[in-house]
Amino acid sequence: KKLQFGFLKAILIPLLASSVSLYYLIYAFVSWKMMIIPENVVENFLPPLRRVNLILLICAPILIFLLTRWAVVISNKIAGPIYRLNKDLDKLSGGDLSVRFKFRKNDNFFHPIAKKLNAVLDKVAPAR
Repeated sequence: KKLQFGFLKAILIPLLASSVSLYYLIYAFVSWKMMIIPENVVENFLPPLRRVNLILLICAPILIFLLTRWAVVISNKIAGPIYRLNKDLDKLSGGDLSVRFKFRKNDNFFHPIAKKLNAVLDKVAPAR
């Protein structure tokens, strides 16, 4: 769980910070430009700007929820195999040379690691 929360923070905090910063920069730029633009043009520009704010107010929480959900799924795909690897390494460091590294079927990125670790164990285990 600690790894997952770290992963979520690593994704969501920069995402939120960059989103808020980008919105602020755009809004500040538009506000600054509106000071130079004649008043009748500003009156025509404000309703679309308010619509954009409303759309962002509705879409931002939905987008944040979806990205959080995605980050949880991705962190599970990383944290699960790392947890399993850590447990097997603990057994191995305890002297259990019968340990064989095995990951879930969908943990595709970790299968080569398991294969190499098992090959090393196959070479070391007969020597004992």
